[in-house]
Amino acid sequence: MSSDDIYMNEMEMEAYLRKDGEDYLRRDQEKAEQEEIVYDVPRNHIVVDAPAANSKGIACSSIKLCWSIVAVLVMIVISNSMTGIGLSIWYPQAFAGKDPVVICPSNSHGYASTLTVRSPAVYHFPDITDVAVSYTRHDQETITIPSSISQHTIANFTEGVTTVNLVAMDSTDNMATCNFTYARKLDSHVICPSVTPSTSTSVTFDSPKIIGFPVENSVSIFYAKNNNVFRTMLSSESKHTLNNFDIGTTLVTVTAEDASGNRASCNFSYYRIPDPIIMCPSESHGYASTITVRSPAVYNFPDTNDVTVSYLRHDQETITIPLSMSQHTIANFTEGVTTVNLVALDSAENMATCNFTYARKLDSRVICPSVTPSTSTSVIFDSPKISGFPVENSVSILYAKNNKVFRTISSSETKHTLDTFDIGSTLVTVTAEDASGNRASCIFFYHRIPDPVIICPLESQGYTSTITVKSPAVYNFPDTNDVTVSYIRHDQETITIPLSMRQHTIANFTERVTTVNLVAMDSAGNMATCNFTYARKLDSHVICPSVTPSTSTSVTFDSPKISGFPVENSVSILYTKTNNVFRTISSSESKHTLDTFDIGTTLVTVTAEDASGNRASCNFFYYRIPDPVVICPTELDGYTSTITVRSPAVYNFPDTNDVAVSYLRHDQETITIPLSRRQHTISYFTEGLTIVNLVAADSAGNMATCNFTYAWKLDAHVICPSVTPSTSTSVTFDSPKIIGFPVENSVSILYAKNNTVFRTISSSESKHTLDAFDIGTTLVTVTAEDASGNRASCNLFYYRISDPVVICSSESDVHASNLTDVAGSYIRSDQETITIPLSMSQHTIANFTEGLTIVNLVAMDSTGNMATCNFTYTRKPVPTVVCPSVPSTNNDTIRFESPMLKNFPHNELVHITYLKDDNFIMSFAATTQYHELEGFDGGTTLVTAVASDISGIVASCDFKYYRIPEVHCPKSVNYSSTAVSFPRPVANFKEKSPYYYSRNGTLFQVIAPTPTIHQHQLGDIPRDRTTNITLSVAGEFGYAAFCTFEVSYLEGSLRLVNGLDRYQGRVEIYHDGVWGTVTDDGWSSFTAPVVCRQLGLPYETAESKCCAYFGQGSGQIWMDNVACLGQEGRLDNCSHRGWGIHYDSHSEDAGVICSGEGSVRLVNGQNKYEGRVEIYHDRAWGTVCDHGWDTQDAAVVCRQLGLPVPHEAVPNYFGEGSGRIWLDEVSCLGPENRLEGCNHSEWGIVDCDHTEDAGVICNGEGSVRLVDGSNQYQGRVEVYHDGVWGTVCDDGWGTEDAAVVCRQLGLPYEAAESKSNAYFGQGSGQIWLADVRCLGQESRLDNCSHYEWGRHICSHGEDAGVACSGEGTLRLVNGLDRYQGRVEVYYNGVWGTVCDDYWDTQDAAVVCRQLGLPYEAAQSKSRAYFGQGSGQIWLDDVNCLGHENRLDNCSHYANEWGRHDCSHAEDAGVACSGEVIAGTVRLANGLDRYQGRVEIFHDGVWGTVNDDAWDSQDAAVVCHQLGLPHEAAESKSNAYFGQGSGQIWLDDVNCLGQESRMDNCSHSGWGIHSDSHSEDAGVICSGEGSLRLMDGQNRYQGRVEVYHDGVWGTVCDNGWDTNDATVVCRELGLLYEAVESKSNSYFGQGSGQIWLDEISCSGQENRLVSCNHSGWGIEDCGHNHIAWVICNLEGTVRLVNGLDQYQGRVEIYYNGIWGTVCDDEWDVYDAAVVCRQLGLPHEAAESKYRAYFGQGSGQIWLDNVDCFGHENLLDSCDHRGMGIVYNCDHGKDAGVICSNDTSEETGSPVRLVEGSSPYEGRVEIYHNNIWGSVCDTDWTTADAIVVCRQLGLPFSAAEALGSSQFGQGSGQVLLDQISCTGWESHLSSCIHEDWGIISTQCSDHSQDVGVVCKDGANYVRLVNGSNGSEGRVEILHNGEWGSICSNNWHVNESQVICRQLGLPYEATEAPVNAAFGEGIGAIWMDNVKCDGSEDNLSECDHNGWGNHTCGHDRDAGVICK
Repeated sequence: MSSDDIYMNEMEMEAYLRKDGEDYLRRDQEKAEQEEIVYDVPRNHIVVDAPAANSKGIACSSIKLCWSIVAVLVMIVISNSMTGIGLSIWYPQAFAGKDPVVICPSNSHGYASTLTVRSPAVYHFPDITDVAVSYTRHDQETITIPSSISQHTIANFTEGVTTVNLVAMDSTDNMATCNFTYARKLDSHVICPSVTPSTSTSVTFDSPKIIGFPVENSVSIFYAKNNNVFRTMLSSESKHTLNNFDIGTTLVTVTAEDASGNRASCNFSYYRIPDPIIMCPSESHGYASTITVRSPAVYNFPDTNDVTVSYLRHDQETITIPLSMSQHTIANFTEGVTTVNLVALDSAENMATCNFTYARKLDSRVICPSVTPSTSTSVIFDSPKISGFPVENSVSILYAKNNKVFRTISSSETKHTLDTFDIGSTLVTVTAEDASGNRASCIFFYHRIPDPVIICPLESQGYTSTITVKSPAVYNFPDTNDVTVSYIRHDQETITIPLSMRQHTIANFTERVTTVNLVAMDSAGNMATCNFTYARKLDSHVICPSVTPSTSTSVTFDSPKISGFPVENSVSILYTKTNNVFRTISSSESKHTLDTFDIGTTLVTVTAEDASGNRASCNFFYYRIPDPVVICPTELDGYTSTITVRSPAVYNFPDTNDVAVSYLRHDQETITIPLSRRQHTISYFTEGLTIVNLVAADSAGNMATCNFTYAWKLDAHVICPSVTPSTSTSVTFDSPKIIGFPVENSVSILYAKNNTVFRTISSSESKHTLDAFDIGTTLVTVTAEDASGNRASCNLFYYRISDPVVICSSESDVHASNLTDVAGSYIRSDQETITIPLSMSQHTIANFTEGLTIVNLVAMDSTGNMATCNFTYTRKPVPTVVCPSVPSTNNDTIRFESPMLKNFPHNELVHITYLKDDNFIMSFAATTQYHELEGFDGGTTLVTAVASDISGIVASCDFKYYRIPEVHCPKSVNYSSTAVSFPRPVANFKEKSPYYYSRNGTLFQVIAPTPTIHQHQLGDIPRDRTTNITLSVAGEFGYAAFCTFEVSYLEGSLRLVNGLDRYQGRVEIYHDGVWGTVTDDGWSSFTAPVVCRQLGLPYETAESKCCAYFGQGSGQIWMDNVACLGQEGRLDNCSHRGWGIHYDSHSEDAGVICSGEGSVRLVNGQNKYEGRVEIYHDRAWGTVCDHGWDTQDAAVVCRQLGLPVPHEAVPNYFGEGSGRIWLDEVSCLGPENRLEGCNHSEWGIVDCDHTEDAGVICNGEGSVRLVDGSNQYQGRVEVYHDGVWGTVCDDGWGTEDAAVVCRQLGLPYEAAESKSNAYFGQGSGQIWLADVRCLGQESRLDNCSHYEWGRHICSHGEDAGVACSGEGTLRLVNGLDRYQGRVEVYYNGVWGTVCDDYWDTQDAAVVCRQLGLPYEAAQSKSRAYFGQGSGQIWLDDVNCLGHENRLDNCSHYANEWGRHDCSHAEDAGVACSGEVIAGTVRLANGLDRYQGRVEIFHDGVWGTVNDDAWDSQDAAVVCHQLGLPHEAAESKSNAYFGQGSGQIWLDDVNCLGQESRMDNCSHSGWGIHSDSHSEDAGVICSGEGSLRLMDGQNRYQGRVEVYHDGVWGTVCDNGWDTNDATVVCRELGLLYEAVESKSNSYFGQGSGQIWLDEISCSGQENRLVSCNHSGWGIEDCGHNHIAWVICNLEGTVRLVNGLDQYQGRVEIYYNGIWGTVCDDEWDVYDAAVVCRQLGLPHEAAESKYRAYFGQGSGQIWLDNVDCFGHENLLDSCDHRGMGIVYNCDHGKDAGVICSNDTSEETGSPVRLVEGSSPYEGRVEIYHNNIWGSVCDTDWTTADAIVVCRQLGLPFSAAEALGSSQFGQGSGQVLLDQISCTGWESHLSSCIHEDWGIISTQCSDHSQDVGVVCKDGANYVRLVNGSNGSEGRVEILHNGEWGSICSNNWHVNESQVICRQLGLPYEATEAPVNAAFGEGIGAIWMDNVKCDGSEDNLSECDHNGWGNHTCGHDRDAGVICK
């Protein structure tokens, strides 16, 4: 021990303990009583042992005192963080009489020959420091190591298992032994060399080290590049050499292999360094003699720290500077251009060179004046300010336009005058020059304002005397608010109206054409005029008749009604079919007759015309009904001589009730049956095939025929006799009837009870007798069998009577209204008793209504003997099919939802056949969600849908599809000859009429519809302009289509001459048959786009070129002084001097460069200096992938665009592009002038998507940007100056300054807001501007008044910001990114929302287009998808066509702002997207954007993902790819978000969780799957601070849980109120007008972490974590005080007053009030929708009427609800309207019972009734549409366990109760003699008697079973497994779930778990080390030891509750099997 040892005698220690250590003494009292103690404390803190001879320590007389001392001292050490302390406590008697013990290491294995273990623990040695440990192995000498050494190493293990004997011994021969094993495995592996990069093409290295091969020197080494072996060497060679390496990194695969096939591999990389490179600074110039440049970039030097850079200049010594210095300074430059040679050199003499120039200028400068625009041709201004000239008053000022000096003035003159300016902007170059040649230049613009212009309305016509026109557009007036407009007409006084009025009305027009002169004038006398015409027509019209369809070829009707003709009885009526007049009749005739109509619909055009040419037209349709049709049954076969078929479907009969059907067969008379009878029976078929002819005819002689066949088969079967109940133990009956046996009298009849044959009798005996029957019903199986093995069976029942019994029929479930074959007296609640003698063989009960009726039956004889029973009869409604409504489109294919089926017994067995014109098209299963039909021509087509199932039930419906007729014209036609020729236009319908070509409404040419004519030629086309041609063509049913196109003569055409490619050249124009050039006078940047646009070339970055840039032309010069605005479609539409008028020569020929091949542009940036990089190739713009994208690549882009060198190269910053991705792996050196000149992948060969699009920021002096705003329209203002971005101080910052910033950025600025005090966060670094003073009209911020650059007296706490907006501006709010959100529009100074009425994808596309976002696949979002807005609602009923550029250009409610009839619950939103990229994912059908069914886009189609192996790692990848929080993503299976349709793309997805895209995860292959849409996968995305609601009835309610630090936790309810609940609902995207906040763990207690307490929200926050709270994990409540919410969505439903959550009275929430639903028309389809909305099983939902669950009170919200059954919300179904009810009170409140289907796969639902809690009650099971009880015969605990498990209730200690302990049920007893193993998932999966077959004692419900669901004293559960039979084991203790440590965890323990859970346990597995994930919270058990026979885990030995030595990384699991 050291001198720091603590020494204390026993008395001092006892005194210390009495004073301060009583707690420790008392706590260890029990432990200290034990004599054998091991206290394991960290080494180097406290050691408990006997003291060494020379050590100080504590000697204590009792073990209790020793351990008390230890406890105190340990606490001292820990609380004072003491380390390095040794302590000896000696208790001499502690080890007396105890044998020494040594603990061996665990058995282990490995590949190494050396094993290192910890020093073994030894006990009961007097002095452990005296102990040495010996390791003895049979193959070597013993190794002895002192135990004080902490690690012991044993070497030279050979392969195989070696036993090591371990002996611990001290100097006094005290000894202890143990042994352990070490298994050394054979492991062949190879260790690759480490290879140093170099410039060499070859590399030499040490041979790879190989291990584990039997003979290591006989191994071959194979070297492979790109999977190709290129060198093989032996391992015995010490050095290996490889060569032929390319520059860059090469991956080499090394494979070692010996002759026995043992193999091992490894990889290494060799990097061949390219030649060194140094990048010189760019050429530069300046006025300084000293320049400072950045340290140049060098590449490919081995060590850049070893590089020095030398600058060599001819006029001085070399300057050498280390490369590591960030800036290099070179001084003493003289005026002129100096070349600097730069050499980079390292110590190894690697060298690279380059050079650059620096031009030192004389610092002379001139400052241009600011010139005000005016209409004058001349301008006067102050003389330009000059500086830096030696003699400033002797300087000449030269003024140049278009590079030509036109005026020189001395600088000494104070005013300068320039003249002869043309209209528009003129660039003036000002050059100051003195006699010494010193020069300086600047530029300014003078804008000569053109004359005022007014644009008149177009010529128009109409029938009214008053017209209203929009206020005309005026231009070039100084102030448009000062302009008035006068309308002057020769027939009345002038009308003068202010221009500011939006609409102008002019009245009293007479019938004729009137010219209106329009004059616009302001108060200053500026004036502009124009005129237009209005033609008022005579309002003549004709009203067509209504014509009834018939089968006749002619039709007679009343004469059309005409009005508005001067003399109405002198009007001729012309009737036209397919544009041909076929009858003309006078209007004076009262009846008109037309004939020769074809079958089908004919369009008739009626034209009324008088002698004066007044005309009016209308249309009507006549439908000639086609011939009648009858549809025969399909071919039939069977075993009976009589068949019954459904009444056949007939079509085209006038009255189907008048139709009779005759069946004609060659072997009997005709059978005639009315069509109205539902079923037709035909008898006396003989064996074999019979053809039946079927004739349908009505009384009018209409007839249709068809035929079918029936094949009567031979069928061996037996017909059981009917046995009369009696009291006898035996029964005699007629021998069973046998049919179809070859020899019927040689058949044996076998009788069996309970599957045991008890009697065999020959069929030849006429009477058979059976005996030994018990009382009650006995099932006898009758089997007929002959010697050949032909067999047939049937069943008979014999009922041995005790008391009189009457046997009711079974429940009936048919479509008839009468019920037969029942005996007795029938008593029904809704009619008098019917008594029928028993002797009558059939009893008929009539007039059943639809629904369930209970019939009580009483049998009584004359002596009063009586027996009763009851049965039910359910009359079902008639099956129908409801056709869809298919919208009109121009597609030949339609896709629609499957027609809705009603009242079919089994929808899954129904097929729907489609007929078009009575011809078969296609057949689909009714369960297929979408049906697709094709082959439709233009016009209306009638489609018949026939639904039929295998039982013969048939229903049909019709729908019409109107394919919009189209004819396709050429886009445009250019010509230069006398005629126009183009391909014959093609229509999408059968053309029957000629082609009518017209222009300006006048027909000028007709071409016959001859199929052999493939070209159409038009003549008489004007050559002086583009002519709009309209083509009309009609089809066979009168369908017409129109199209238009342009015809252009070559006049005015352009071409580019003498350019390098077709995108550039000298401009030449065609006029008067001759090509000529254009001079460059007035040629500007506005003109070049016009030229390029006219040529169909890209024009966005077109450049204008002057001065014969592309060489001088020759011949004609056609145009001069061309002035374009830039929007013209043709150059000859621009103003110019006139054709051939010019004053110049060909030396001034104009040219252009149109952005063409290899051109680049920046897209989606805030200004022209930044954006996503796009490059033009192959006539398409495409993006560039950001792989390897750096500043050198960005520099080339900026240089190519003529912009400053970039500050930043940014990947995927400016949004995702769409369409092509042209380039990848771009690698520029930096000096290139064009991006396409850099190294790159081949055009279009890429391995990225648009999420990796590259961008640049080219920083220009004075550029501004907005930083840290929520979108591109707002942020902190930063300005670029002197190569650095800096902020702007907010001193004096106002709206005028903000407007200038927004204007400079090209953003809306009318309502720009200024922001101060670092509103968008503080910037850093330079503050460039302060005290900015803008007038508001400046184009740039640096043009405003301000302090000098960098001068300020403020900090970054005063950084200025802006928010840009203008009238009609849009923004997206509350979205995940700038591509999505709630739509808000700016109007009248206020932001407001848009209502979602009629909101669709066309509206969404306009929003996205206006915002400059991709819009091709824009999605519309409704119902406040992105949360509710507040304040103003500006727009409603928006209806866009889709092509508008702005949302406010679309029509909307009354076309007025602020008119609406909606609330913020209907705020519209959008998600903008363009071309969808393969591998893109989306979430469908979720409540919000954070959840939904996963769908992925592949091969042009969206498809779903199967949930096989779907887990949280897969979900995390999906959420990560979508940019959503993913840390706590949840995976959802079994179509949790509803079943998708169409393609299933992926199955067996297996993600590691780190992938960026789902298609990067492993999966089974695209489209390869083995499942259906019932297993579609889904996700719920959540992360830090995310919320979820748990254990509610639906997703709108539940316990609040929040995600933090990787764990979900609950929220304490202290102070929890509606404000807090409102924030939760808002954050979850749920509506929150009527939230409820609940406490005290209303939805059950949570478990694990409680994260938040003392929440206090204002109610306005968007996230719960933004509210005040106590801090994460700081709380003072338990899980019985947990917060929860109900987010009451408008239209939410609930079930009230039911026995459980699955049933009750339906109530719906609306307008803040809960109300009931009236049961008028209430049916199972409505019930299914309610159950689906609640998230409850709905397949077998029941509808309940007449206040079945008790009467409600207050509001009744809905009546006459009519659902199809597929709706998701009840209020989506048809109904009268909210609150509109008729003849309804609360006695008619509707209810539902929600249940699943009863298929074998899903099992029959069960429920508990009449219990005192949800955990107990009488068991009832659902089957065949009724609930029934279960009999207690053989009812056991295993059966009860299955019931509880099926209900999701505790089950491990379930109790099975019989004898109706929860009361007797009523109605049917459905099951008896159930035998469960205990691990079935459903009760119906257990073995049981057939449904309804029960013992006699069960029939009165006295034996109904019940259960009590509970767990044992310690509940266990399995968590996080893929199914219910596996998972992490968790056990409930002290009210908290905790995990179990896997120390000593084996099969015995897992078997106990599985047995306790009622799961199979014979072949269990016991996974360890958190195989099913790590748990959280408590670890309750450790070192569990079971013998395997225990029934409960708590019966096994363990360390004690909560005592453990492990973390959650060792959580135990089980797999039960």
